[in-house]
Parts: sequence; C-alpha cells; structure tokens
Amino acid sequence: AVGDTVKKGDVIATLDTSDLEKQIESAEESYSDTLQSAQTSYDRATADLETSTVQHENNLIDLQAKIEQADKSLQDAKDSLTTAQENERKAQGTYDSAVSDYNTLKSAYDSASASISTYTAALNSAADAQNQAISALNSAIAAYNADSSEANKNAMNTASDNLTAAQKSYQDAQSSLTNAQNSCSAPSLGLYGFSSIESALKQADTTKTQAENALESAKNAVEAAAKQIDTCEQQVKSAHDSYDQEKNYSNLLNKTQNVEDSATKLEQAQRTPDNLETL
Repeated sequence: AVGDTVKKGDVIATLDTSDLEKQIESAEESYSDTLQSAQTSYDRATADLETSTVQHENNLIDLQAKIEQADKSLQDAKDSLTTAQENERKAQGTYDSAVSDYNTLKSAYDSASASISTYTAALNSAADAQNQAISALNSAIAAYNADSSEANKNAMNTASDNLTAAQKSYQDAQSSLTNAQNSCSAPSLGLYGFSSIESALKQADTTKTQAENALESAKNAVEAAAKQIDTCEQQVKSAHDSYDQEKNYSNLLNKTQNVEDSATKLEQAQRTPDNLETL
C-alpha cells in the first residue's frame, strides 16, 4: 500500500501467467501437430517414391525382356524368310525342269501323232463304214423278216458281205495303225512305241502340275514370311517405344520433387516458431 517500505529483492507483485501458459501450451500443440503432419507427409512421399522406383525398375526389366523377345522373333522371321526364299528357288528350278521335260515330250508326241494321223483317219473312216454296214445289215434283216422274198434275201446277203468286207477293212486299218504306232519312237528319250510316248507325256504333265502347285505354295510361304517380318518389326518398334516411355517416366520425377518439397517443409516445421519463442 501507499507508504509501505520495501527492500531490494522484496516481491511487490505477482503476475497472473495462467493465460500465457495456456497460449504456450496451445502453441506447442500446434507446433507438434505441424511437425507430425510434415513428418507424415515426408514419410509418405518417401515411401511412394521408393514403391514407384521399384515398380519403375521392374517395368524396365520386363520391357527389356519384351525387346529381347521381339528382337528374337524378328530374327526368327528373317531366318524363315531366307528358308522360304531358298525353297522357292528350288521349287522354281524343279518347275522349270518339269516344263522343259513336258515340252520335249509334247514335241515328240506331236511328231508321233502327225506320223500316224493318216492311219488314225483311215481307222476312223473304216469304223464309220463298219457302223454303216452294220446298220444296213440290220435294215436288210428286218426287211427280210417282214418279207422273205428272194430280192430281200439277196439284199440281206449283200449287206452281210458288205459288213464282212467293212470289218476286214477295219481290221486292216487297225493293224496298220498299230504297226505305225509301234514304229513311233523317241530314241533320245528312250521311248519306243506311241503308247510309251503318250504315257510319258501324261506323266510329265502330272509332274509339271505338281511342280507348279509346289512353286505356288513356296511363293505363298515367301509372302507370308515377308508379312511376318513386317509384323515383327512393328512389335520391335512398339517394345522400344514402351521402354523409352517408361525410362522417361515423368511421374517419377514428380514423386522425387514431392519428396524434396516434403523434406523442405519438414525442415521448416522442425524450427521453433517465433510466436512460441515470444510467448
């Protein structure tokens, strides 16, 4: 009170610090929460970066394996094309040889056919005459059966004689044709007789057809192999593009930046706030 006497060191007043202590407690709690939040953000960012990094590295390994597989498939396709082209070359040679053999035999067959054409025509003519004689005899027999007159009997006998003569002519023509066919030959080919030449030509035609089919199949195989190479080249390009895209994974850079930002915020949060110092 006014007029009291005091000495140095005596307590003359006591401040009420309860409000100040509450403010300090609140500031400390806020500081702790901020620090914990910053630590949590940093830990999450770090874990996220580590997970993404592992996944990124695993993806690169998988994509590298796909590149190697695509490269192998491309090489296999190229090898298949080389084999197909070699098969086509062989098939072409076989076909050319078959065509040459066929042409040689066709020439021999045409020559033999020309040499017996007269005999063949004579046989055809004799066959027609024989058929006509048979028809005439049948008509004469029918007439005689209907009317057994002497005239019809003589006509029937004449028709019979004519048929006998026609049959003789046909047999002679057939014999002449057979002799002519047997005289045909292609000594350079080791063929003697028209039938052997004709048979060899049929076989050559079959061989040529088979060689042509084989050549067509070989060409289709080459075309298919070439298309497969195009497909494999596209797969190789796609595999490299995917690898390059993963290698330049921009999201990983963002996650790295998030860790750096979180580390900066954590460092800032670890500093004692000025208002707490003041309180």
